[in-house]
Amino acid sequence: MKKLFFLLIAIVACWNVYATDVSGKITGNTTWTVDNSPYVVTASVTVNSGVALTIQNGVEVRFADGTSLYVLGTLNASGVTFTSNTGTTAGLWSKIELAGGSVANLLDINVMYAQYPIQINGVCNFNISGANSFANNTYQGVYIYGSTINSNFTLPKINVPYLISGINITDEAKLTIAPGNTLKFWHRTGLSVSAGSLNAIGTESEPILFTSVRDADAGGYTEAGGATPNFWYGLDFVNGDSTVNKLKYCAIRYGGHSYYNGEASNVEVSENAGVSITNCTIEKSQRAMWI
Repeated sequence: MKKLFFLLIAIVACWNVYATDVSGKITGNTTWTVDNSPYVVTASVTVNSGVALTIQNGVEVRFADGTSLYVLGTLNASGVTFTSNTGTTAGLWSKIELAGGSVANLLDINVMYAQYPIQINGVCNFNISGANSFANNTYQGVYIYGSTINSNFTLPKINVPYLISGINITDEAKLTIAPGNTLKFWHRTGLSVSAGSLNAIGTESEPILFTSVRDADAGGYTEAGGATPNFWYGLDFVNGDSTVNKLKYCAIRYGGHSYYNGEASNVEVSENAGVSITNCTIEKSQRAMWI
């Protein structure tokens, strides 16, 4: 029994010795290797603008409580696990945050025990594909924080919802939403096409859903309280015509809060704007549309 006890102590000691501690700013192109894994983020790490952090397949990145990975430059991560260094409770560490102008190339990543797995602050080059896993996080989704879309931006397909705190499309920019995505909106937030265009073209098998963050049927993070009509503002088309604003195989529900439109509708189209709507379901609001 004593030999087993000392063996366990030795294993734990080796586990701690061979971790690589990281913190602060990354100012030059850097690779985190399998040989030096796991990497322990003891204080938040920032990837500076113009700099790339590449994390090799099989690396585990462990975060101290409350810490984050901030990306101002480029993050390349394939087959990487991002997790807590202290336990298995949701929200122990904060997030991977992508700043406006940053680049993220993500493939087959696993994000666990964070508050937000990924947060997007502004237009960035967000590329994610493969078998990604977002499990046991406080907010099961990719959080888009109050974004002004002032250049072309694409939301690629992910297997959790995008959680939206407001989108305003300006400066002739185009927002493209890939088929199969769900966008869940917080209370009194919405999507406004002020001076650009929205291209949301789903398919029959992979529709696009715009809904309330309280819509439990939509999967992912669901705020308590139950879904009710007029919860979020809805889609507001102020600019562009039906050749550039397109909704196809979309479902829009629970919108129509009166801040955007006094007519309490899921979709509002202003006098000088237009939108092409094909094979869409617009429901669970006081009105479907106001033109």
